[in-house]
Amino acid sequence: MTDEWGGIDEKIKETITILNLLGITTTGSCEGHIDYSAPAPWIKITALHEPKKIKQNKEAYWKWQNENQKFRQKTLKLLNEFYKDRIVAPDIRLVIENAKAGFWIHNGGKDYKQWREIVQYNASKKEKDRKNYMDDKEKVKRKKILHDYQKEMQAFTKFLKEKIK
Repeated sequence: MTDEWGGIDEKIKETITILNLLGITTTGSCEGHIDYSAPAPWIKITALHEPKKIKQNKEAYWKWQNENQKFRQKTLKLLNEFYKDRIVAPDIRLVIENAKAGFWIHNGGKDYKQWREIVQYNASKKEKDRKNYMDDKEKVKRKKILHDYQKEMQAFTKFLKEKIK
């Protein structure tokens, strides 16, 4: 269990542990926050041992990408099973989204997409030019919806627990 962002939030720790027990490597996560960071829980899944020199070691790179694809297929199968008889609003539903390496599991719909766009925009700017996106209106909005996002991730965690029994 690794986390490239420096730690695992308490409300996502159990989900991370179970995914790792199921053989799905997690490399980052967040429980979702009102005051900062992501407005919804997310988990980053990436195969370990990414080749450093891709051009010199294409075979290792494709082996690593194949491992990422296996994780994605396994995770998608779990999500499809989880949602088989479950009706949830599209913004609450957990989805898989491609990343540069591996993929993300998250909910949050348009709220999550808006947050990712802001983070990517800010990452491209110098510190003094970064846009402050966390005004009071945004915090009120997050406070209303974060619990529902976390509740859905907790329901998925409960489903995953049954898989390791």
